[in-house]
Amino acid sequence: MANNEDRAVLNVNWSNIALKSGGVIDRAATLEMLAEDLDEHIATHEMPREKIAAAVAAVYEANPKTSFDLGSLSTRIITYMKDDVKPGTESKVAKQLADYVRSESAQTTAFVKGEVEQPGLYVIRKGAGGGVSVCTDSVLGELKKAHAAKLAKAAS
Repeated sequence: MANNEDRAVLNVNWSNIALKSGGVIDRAATLEMLAEDLDEHIATHEMPREKIAAAVAAVYEANPKTSFDLGSLSTRIITYMKDDVKPGTESKVAKQLADYVRSESAQTTAFVKGEVEQPGLYVIRKGAGGGVSVCTDSVLGELKKAHAAKLAKAAS
């Protein structure tokens, strides 16, 4: 649901867009029309998360045990998805890809901290040997060990 700030920005003129029946706004018909328009907008401007997830998985399947920086991973994914990425939308898809990978990495971080029950599929690590990699058991072991060391250092 849009918050009050979003509503103020929208400033919708319902008299111009609401469908009427017998001189009265037809709520159901208006909502159906808006839903259809929104679905069309999403289909035209957004890459479904499932497609992004499948493309990331395919790239890592072809390059097991590889860590990519987010930029080169984006390039590989966009190349892999070339039939689905419309010309001129590459930067939007790259942003969606980055958001997806970051959310998976945040899930992994939360798992390592004991905040959630399942890790994400990927992890972003900084520094030497860093980048985006698949969250394997060995990677989780390294992350848990580093987290424990950080906690121990903070406690001393």
